[in-house]
Parts: sequence; C-alpha cells; structure tokens
Amino acid sequence: MTSVDIPPEFEDSQGNTILNLAPMQEDEQLGLQLGLTAIYRGLDVNHSNKKGERPMPIALENNRYAIIYNLLKANVPLKEKNNSGEDAIFVFSKTSFN
Repeated sequence: MTSVDIPPEFEDSQGNTILNLAPMQEDEQLGLQLGLTAIYRGLDVNHSNKKGERPMPIALENNRYAIIYNLLKANVPLKEKNNSGEDAIFVFSKTSFN
C-alpha cells in the first residue's frame, strides 16, 4: 500500500470525514487504505455526518469487512444511533452479507 496524505480536519459539505467516506469507495483497496490512514491518524471513529451516519454502519451497509474489523479494533461504539434511530447493531441485523 502506498501512503495517502489526508488533512485530519478534512470534512466535505455533507459533514463526512475520510472515515465516513472510506467504506463507500467502489475500489475496496482504496477504501481500506483511506480507512486505515484515518484510524491511525486518530480521526474520530464515531464521527457523525449531517445525516447522523457513522463509519461503522456505513461499513456494515457496504460489506467492508476489513474496515469493520479495524473499526472494532479501534473500539468504535456500536450503540450510538443515527438520525433514524438506528445503531450499528441494528444495521448489522438488517444487512445481508454475501
């Protein structure tokens, strides 16, 4: 993997940090690299964007197993709710893993 230079304070117009965006990448390797870089740089593993979406539920919805694993290693809270009242455990229960 090559290094990715991301300013830690990066946030897009929707309130997403790199850690929110990483699981959404079509290129899984790029998403993993972005996610790992964000975690190792100390970004908030539970950052909520303007819609209340957090990295773990986004990773679960997108079946990004390596990001899920690394978020768990970083002690991401699983019971924080989004704006729809769903936490990561609920999202996991409704996600079908292929």
